[in-house]
Amino acid sequence: MGKTVFWLSLALAFSVGPASAEKSSTFFKSYQKYNDAGKAFLDKIDPKTGAIDLAEGVRLDLKGKFYF
Repeated sequence: MGKTVFWLSLALAFSVGPASAEKSSTFFKSYQKYNDAGKAFLDKIDPKTGAIDLAEGVRLDLKGKFYF
């Protein structure tokens, strides 16, 4: 079940609608502490906060407290 949830979450992360997005280097406070491989992984992430539209009319409102 854990792998299913992970892959579903990853698929949803790449299919979200408009939200507030930031560059990983500014979003993750510890970005500079990572090695090159870690930074390359974080650069692939597109962190979003605020209202996020998911499939089938589902909407998350993270209010800037969390990221997706």
